[in-house]
Amino acid sequence: MRVPFWKGSGLTLIQTIDVLLLKIGVGMGIFRALVESSKPLGLQELAAVSGADEVLQAQIMRGLTTINAVDEADVERYIPNKVTRAFTTVKGESGLDLL
Repeated sequence: MRVPFWKGSGLTLIQTIDVLLLKIGVGMGIFRALVESSKPLGLQELAAVSGADEVLQAQIMRGLTTINAVDEADVERYIPNKVTRAFTTVKGESGLDLL
């Protein structure tokens, strides 16, 4: 008997996407830029740090906001939260390498 994807592997897919988004946040320097900034950062500023164009940056930030890895202070203006800060530590970054 086949199991529908939303009852079996769907949850695994969602968890995988979360990990990928976190790796993108670390690897593209998004988390570090947010933590080091004294003000909310917009898409242009984050795109300059990450090297992504603004459309891709907006999609990444929507994903990171959805999984509560960053907070949106205003429309397309982002600030760090506890998760963001955790993934700028050696332990946080190293832990992602295990996943």
